[in-house]
Amino acid sequence: QVNVVGSTNGSIYILVDPAANGFQITNTYGIRFSQLGIIGASNGVSIVGSEYVAGEWLRIRGCHNGVSSGMGSSNLVLSHSAFVGNREAGVSVAGSESKKNLANLGSCLFWSNRYGLFLDGGYARISNSIVGMKNPNSFGLYALETVPYELQSDYNNLFIGEAGAYAAGRQTGAGASAQTTTYDSVSAWALASGQDIHSLPHDPLLADV
Repeated sequence: QVNVVGSTNGSIYILVDPAANGFQITNTYGIRFSQLGIIGASNGVSIVGSEYVAGEWLRIRGCHNGVSSGMGSSNLVLSHSAFVGNREAGVSVAGSESKKNLANLGSCLFWSNRYGLFLDGGYARISNSIVGMKNPNSFGLYALETVPYELQSDYNNLFIGEAGAYAAGRQTGAGASAQTTTYDSVSAWALASGQDIHSLPHDPLLADV
């Protein structure tokens, strides 16, 4: 295993090229990130064709995606990390029928991203996390149903802090034929999906994000 560890105060990487990735992990395995901040990247961490990548005590903000786990990747574990104000997803997971991308997200903060967790196939588990939707047309959880996927989500706090934001969305079709079913409350999402049965809808009253 290779460990990439910042200082206990949190080392911060600020990228001036918005097309560049903070860290690019390609065709490898056994990488662990800890105590790092990443600002302004295309993807804070981009993972392609790689397995057993972990992150803890990360703070990724102002990127296109916080973490992007792409095709051919699996066994991503993220904990005690904050994904704040990313233009698309806090965490994006893509998989295929032949190889399901596994992601386990626990005790994390997803705040003011367009999507907290974005699933394009693959398998993801999210628990004990705060997910705050602070902009119109933003989603805590979002899944494309054009590719088989599995989601386990429970014991979270899904806070809808803006009109026109949603706890979750599920999209069928693509392009002009795309249709999204939206859930504007945690209870509606739980009733329709069976997910987040024990999750809460409360404002976490965060002092600083």
